[in-house]
Amino acid sequence: MKFSPEELHNIKRLLLSSDQSSVALGYELAKKARIYLNELRHELVIVAMLSEDKSFRNKLRRYLGRHFSPEQFKKWKLAFEVFHKFGQYYHYYPQAEQMIKRHETIRKDFEPSFRQSAHFAEHYYELARILQYRIKRKPKLARDYYKIVTAANSQHADALFNLGHLYQTDLYDNINSEICYHQVLKLRPTMAVAYNNLGSLHSKDASRIDEAIKYFNKALKYNPNYTFYTCNLAGAYLTAKQPEKFEELIHGILSKDRTNKRAINQWANYLWEYKKDYPAAKKAYEDGLRYNPNDQFLVGNFGELYEYVYKDYLKAFEYYQRSLNASTSPYRLVLMISLLVHHLKDFAKAQEYYEVLQNEDAYQYQARDHSLTDEQWNDFLTAEKMLLEK
Repeated sequence: MKFSPEELHNIKRLLLSSDQSSVALGYELAKKARIYLNELRHELVIVAMLSEDKSFRNKLRRYLGRHFSPEQFKKWKLAFEVFHKFGQYYHYYPQAEQMIKRHETIRKDFEPSFRQSAHFAEHYYELARILQYRIKRKPKLARDYYKIVTAANSQHADALFNLGHLYQTDLYDNINSEICYHQVLKLRPTMAVAYNNLGSLHSKDASRIDEAIKYFNKALKYNPNYTFYTCNLAGAYLTAKQPEKFEELIHGILSKDRTNKRAINQWANYLWEYKKDYPAAKKAYEDGLRYNPNDQFLVGNFGELYEYVYKDYLKAFEYYQRSLNASTSPYRLVLMISLLVHHLKDFAKAQEYYEVLQNEDAYQYQARDHSLTDEQWNDFLTAEKMLLEK
């Protein structure tokens, strides 16, 4: 039976529908269009591997098994396994990596079909979300998966937000991050976290600090009790050279919750870097660590105070190590390596941390963390050169 290109297109649409009766109709039509089987194979394989109806899925698999070689069918089955089993992993184990690699061998062939189905593209949303937030690896791959989802459904606010966040925190692409957040806000105009993240993007550029303040205030309008946004607004006011507003906001948080680690850290940093009151800063860090002994930022910043102000390099090493034990970051690894090379002369330990740094995804996509000063970065580059020459 012959079909026109338009009729074949409609069969594909039926197969990729979220409505099971439409899928079943598409399958019956596809059987009548056996001479077009190769052209319809992508849609048929997607349904055979991902349909929620087990009996229908098995029927379609038997049909494909009769018309394609066992080797080809096995390749498809292994490639689609990622959608069923990847969710069981919490680390990027070799088995998880192999599963992704098998899927990548067929993705480009099947991607155009997935981009036509909001229903089946949702499987890529789950994969991307696991890579981004649970396993925290392969950000470029997560980006590509989110793009499949948003191509299939431009109204998918969660995918757009996660993609914006991925651009911001993992791929360091502020332009595309901002585009995504604005798309999200067209769909969810009261989404406080999107306003907050726009504020964070703008706060990295002193010339746009007024816009950052505007966005942080908007975030607080829709979520007034979230102190994280208040801390961000306080930091923006300090960048805008309005320390009185910074103090007012931070004191307001600490008057209600003196254990708030973010506010304590910002206050201690302010006492050190802005007020130059080193004893008061030291006491603020100590007070904060009594309440939050394992906070990576309090511990790490206290280590910086010991290194840069008190020149107590062993103490700095102790606090950097505690910070890295809590959570690794390129920023802290860079400081640790510089400390070990320039002050402690422990090249073997520095080499160990350097190898950890090389494996950090964030370091691979943006070597220099935006928080590092020119002096800190130059110290690291010198330390790196010394390590490589060893």
